[in-house]
Amino acid sequence: MDSQIVQNCNLDQVIRRAGDQDDVWNAVIEASHPFEAELSLLVVANLRLTLDAIDELEKRESLRMREFLGNEDHDLLASQINWLENTHEEMRKAARHLALVGVVTRLQHWIKTLADLNGVAPKAGGKDSELCKFLRGLNESLSKDPPIAMAFIQDLVTARDSVIHGDSKSQWEHNVMRSVADHHREGGELRITQHDLENAIQKAVQLGL
Repeated sequence: MDSQIVQNCNLDQVIRRAGDQDDVWNAVIEASHPFEAELSLLVVANLRLTLDAIDELEKRESLRMREFLGNEDHDLLASQINWLENTHEEMRKAARHLALVGVVTRLQHWIKTLADLNGVAPKAGGKDSELCKFLRGLNESLSKDPPIAMAFIQDLVTARDSVIHGDSKSQWEHNVMRSVADHHREGGELRITQHDLENAIQKAVQLGL
């Protein structure tokens, strides 16, 4: 598998190719950086394996339901198939949410490790998360402008916290009232698309490398 699995991340292509166990391990072995290897295995490949299992379960259950209700009322069968599709889509949504948690959590661990190794203290800034505080500290110590807008990182952290603390709601209370960014909102729920994940992984690599 291409060693640029994360940098050139297109989850549709990557996760299909990661379905073979040997390809999964080759991606990790060939990764050009430990952080890239972490994301390749703990996020991208793991997501593919999870989505593949959901797809297979849905196909199996759909076939079983069609066989069981094949001679029944068409509307009843359509209703049951619709329920089945919605249920498995909720499972896919949960998988994407957990993948985002993995991206943000691994990035936070990696950035804090870099800061600790270089004796860099976190730099407070408004209501910044711990991740953003360490990023500010690193940027200041290196006299560099951040390669990624801090608002983008903070939005990802808030989305991650929604999954962990807020039952994947768009607004929740955890010590204080918190809300996800509008582009991560769908009604009262958190919304993380495949594109959101691809973008998050690409940006995380830019920061982590």
